[in-house]
Amino acid sequence: GAAPASRKAAGPAGAGAALPAEKKGELFALVTSRTVLSRPGHDFSIALEVMQAQKKKDEEASAKAKEARGGSGADKRARAEDKASADSAKRARAAAPGGRRTPIIMAPVSRSAMVQVMNASSLLEHGEYKTCRELEAAGERRPPETVIVRNIDGHDIKFLLLDAPHRVRSHQWRDVVGVIVDGPAWQFKQYPWKNPVDIFETAAGIHFRFKDEQEPATVKGWKVHRLALERAQRHGDRVVAAEFWRQIENHLRLKRREFLPKTNR
Repeated sequence: GAAPASRKAAGPAGAGAALPAEKKGELFALVTSRTVLSRPGHDFSIALEVMQAQKKKDEEASAKAKEARGGSGADKRARAEDKASADSAKRARAAAPGGRRTPIIMAPVSRSAMVQVMNASSLLEHGEYKTCRELEAAGERRPPETVIVRNIDGHDIKFLLLDAPHRVRSHQWRDVVGVIVDGPAWQFKQYPWKNPVDIFETAAGIHFRFKDEQEPATVKGWKVHRLALERAQRHGDRVVAAEFWRQIENHLRLKRREFLPKTNR
């Protein structure tokens, strides 16, 4: 009669009721994909390696797809501006008769400057000054550069206007023949010349202001031609624009004759 009792006592022990505490803990140990795939007698580590390799491949493909789409909006705009600047310079060089180099006029990059790349064409090509705010209100966008055609001695000369020094190619600096001066010296911080004095020995410096404004002290100490516009009246704009080009042309004849037609050198 004792045998059944002994078998009954052995039952719970087989279920782990009499196991030590540390052994019981092992029964409830956390199981990960790695432990399952690497159990003794069931080595599936190769499957885990395949899964990890596929995951890495998917991540790389996703990163490449994002890069192909162009990244962030700021990156897209910066690349578009750089490409537009390079393309514009290339077109201007190709359009120059006989492969002649394209003269460059640097404008202030500051958005508070009176004459910038955005509104330079309205004054210097069409003879009517318009503020950048007026042009933006009319739906125009800020271009990274602009090209203005000027007829000199019966020949059309294309002038490329740029503003951001970091977008100017190293070989283009030798083609800078004019600088529209804003006033603060930091405008020339990224220029290749050591100081403004050296700049205006190479390029014609021209400063614009309104007649009711004080002339910046910095400009007074530089070899810069000063031009003043009426703030509210536009009838004198053409005279000011003509004087700007007279200064540029005089500079070309005196120091940069390589940019003039061969018949006038």
